[in-house]
Amino acid sequence: MAITKLNMNLIQFLNVFEKVTKVRTRLCFTYGPTIIFLVDKDKISQAIGKEGINVKKINKKINKKIKIVLVPESINDFKSFIEAVIFPVKIKKIVLDEKNTRITIMAGPQAKAALIGRDKVRFNELKEIIKRQLGIKKLRII
Repeated sequence: MAITKLNMNLIQFLNVFEKVTKVRTRLCFTYGPTIIFLVDKDKISQAIGKEGINVKKINKKINKKIKIVLVPESINDFKSFIEAVIFPVKIKKIVLDEKNTRITIMAGPQAKAALIGRDKVRFNELKEIIKRQLGIKKLRII
């Protein structure tokens, strides 16, 4: 269920996030079993809380793993954004072609398998996330 229109579950997660962190965001999506909230740079430390206390509270309330990630401000932020979304999967390199139309992720065999997932589920989720947040329609994992 990559980035989709906000369904009732995502709206509930956003409400919990806002109540716990006192940070407002409209951007949240799922990647695998994780719910990812996108937050502006100036609000990231408030959202995470001292020693990650807000993350722990939200995990407990919604009973799901969450991540809080910076909203990519421009196409130049693509590497850090993708790395944050796919963490803890370790990759070798992320490359954006000259025309800004395709991202290539270079990974080892295990990382590649984790990024693609069974029946390409994770690949399709990541592709949709990249398309929505960065405006890049093509993704390649090698």
